[in-house]
Amino acid sequence: MLSEKTKEPVAVSISILNTGTGEKAVLTNNPNDGRFSLVLAAGSNFRVEFMHPQYLKEVRDFDLRKQDTYKEIDIDVSMRSSYQVKFLSSDRDLKIPVTTMLHVQDQKGISLWSDSLKAGQTAPELKFETVNQYTVSAIAARYPEVKHSVAFDAQTLRGDSVLNILMIHEKIKFAAEVMDITTHKRVKTKVSFNNETQDEVIIAESGEAVYLRKGDRYQVVASSDKGYFFSTTTIVAGEGEVGADGTYSSHVLVTPIQEGALLTLNNITFETNSAELKPSSFAELDRVIELMHQNPSVVIEIAAHTDDVGNDEYNLKLSEKRAGSVVIYLNKKGIVSKRFETKGYGKSKPLAPNDTDEARALNRRVELIILKVG
Repeated sequence: MLSEKTKEPVAVSISILNTGTGEKAVLTNNPNDGRFSLVLAAGSNFRVEFMHPQYLKEVRDFDLRKQDTYKEIDIDVSMRSSYQVKFLSSDRDLKIPVTTMLHVQDQKGISLWSDSLKAGQTAPELKFETVNQYTVSAIAARYPEVKHSVAFDAQTLRGDSVLNILMIHEKIKFAAEVMDITTHKRVKTKVSFNNETQDEVIIAESGEAVYLRKGDRYQVVASSDKGYFFSTTTIVAGEGEVGADGTYSSHVLVTPIQEGALLTLNNITFETNSAELKPSSFAELDRVIELMHQNPSVVIEIAAHTDDVGNDEYNLKLSEKRAGSVVIYLNKKGIVSKRFETKGYGKSKPLAPNDTDEARALNRRVELIILKVG
């Protein structure tokens, strides 16, 4: 039993386990020359572990189940006092890779590696000595610095390893209060926060505080299960009104479902000069489907509008086709056509002067109008 590095004898603890019977035995080797001898019973299967607090554990398996005569076996066991470590970093909550600045140093403060680590990549293997301790620090945009102390543990570390640095994104406290658009009274309903850039959805009650990832864009959706239209708005976590206790907040206005009520559908977009819906529209249209299921007697008008680019006739036909595309999508999801009327208004009802790209985008819209409640 020798040190792989120095070739000197190593005094180790030898643990023997009969994997069939569960019987265990422990012995030591000769510390002067490192030699040891084991007598293992034929007809059994054994696992032998060689352990020392400053070396990686070595394991040998001996399958003697087909052995029926005495046999001597010579084996050499080298104890390793160093091991290789790879590093990667990921978001603790979303389990996604994160690009970080990674710095690794030993207990004397000597830098072993310092560079950016791109999302999904691993840092080059670093050689760690079992007798040393190491400090690993990582920092990324909108992530506070994370520090790890790495110390060798012979009980848990058998060989080379990968250390995943878990980064905790900065969070802000946010509450969305849902209110009736006409009476300004509070409405008790569910609110979902849908992260537009990550696979993250948080569901809360109206007025309930949640923690959002600072700097990320969220769709805030008030559900339509209380006799109201659903309402969708977009926020950037960490921007807007903030209270004395550090909680950001906003009011989500919802419209009662009654004849003549109008709801502008956000995030309904089409390909340029086309009536083909973009996939980004489907989430909003699925909310319309939920609304129709929860209010089975409601009849609505699907009203489509364009900006002023193009002549009147072209825009009128385009808006009619776009309203029809919305109905086709709803039909495919089980909502029958008799519950809809479609209307294309072309560019005849702008919400703002068509003098900027932002204004034109505002005028290109799809609306729901309640024609019949019951």
